[in-house]
Amino acid sequence: MDGLAGRELGSVVVGTNFSDGARAALERAGWLPLGRGAMVEIVHALPDEHDRGVAEQMDAAAYEHLNEARRSFTIASPVNAVAKRDVFISAKHGRPDIEIARGAHRGRAELIVLGRHDHQTVRDLLVGSTAERVARRGDVSVLVVKRSPAGPYRRPCVAVDLSESSRLAIEMALRLSERTAESIDIVYALPLIDTVDLPAPGYRIAEDVRRARAQLSEFLRDFERSSVRFDIAIHAGDPRAIILQEARHRGADLIALGTHGRSGVARAVMGSVAERVLRAATCDVLIARLPRADVRL
Repeated sequence: MDGLAGRELGSVVVGTNFSDGARAALERAGWLPLGRGAMVEIVHALPDEHDRGVAEQMDAAAYEHLNEARRSFTIASPVNAVAKRDVFISAKHGRPDIEIARGAHRGRAELIVLGRHDHQTVRDLLVGSTAERVARRGDVSVLVVKRSPAGPYRRPCVAVDLSESSRLAIEMALRLSERTAESIDIVYALPLIDTVDLPAPGYRIAEDVRRARAQLSEFLRDFERSSVRFDIAIHAGDPRAIILQEARHRGADLIALGTHGRSGVARAVMGSVAERVLRAATCDVLIARLPRADVRL
């Protein structure tokens, strides 16, 4: 492990549209383990407006709301000395997903925090919510807040597939909860095997489970220095259903998982597992994104 786990967060971008969901995202940002030199940027995206007078009015109204959001964040945040950290506000013109992802990339943010999407439009059904589009587009991990926080994360559930992105998901879950969680649930879903492809007579799924447990134990050795215990669950079946079921069963307050999108079509799709979990989960969801050298924002 490269020392990321347990380290406090640096720069964080919080996207807001001043809705109840956005306010919950700001509240969650106040519970994040921000480092001494951390910077928080609260971003609101406005539609493009060619009429200069209308654009100026929109900007003025946006900054009034943004200033109120900053005051609320710095006063109400439970994190010690958060008011002494740098908290900035900005109003951008353009699509929210593009402006939020672009700002996070240029500002070298470690995390984007967004609220739940309260209402689905036809566009949402076709191309996804703002949170989904931000998770697809950028190279920064995205935390989607589904409900107002009652405190720091205490019961994270991390879905892994032994990839580098799922390694990052574990690292991020540790960074967000290592001081407050006694254990982290690790969920590994084995794909179902068609009976015609079984390797030999007498084959049992238990053999795959034993093999997967050995591989997973090796995978988790990088995190042995963590003070948090790992509780492992391995099941065969649809990973989307397994992750959601385990999170509900274990009372998770956070689901963390990686996504493999890189560029082109893969980047646009994001990943059916991550997308389904993001849409269906009732608790917060962290989509861990590996930095990419080829990102274009």
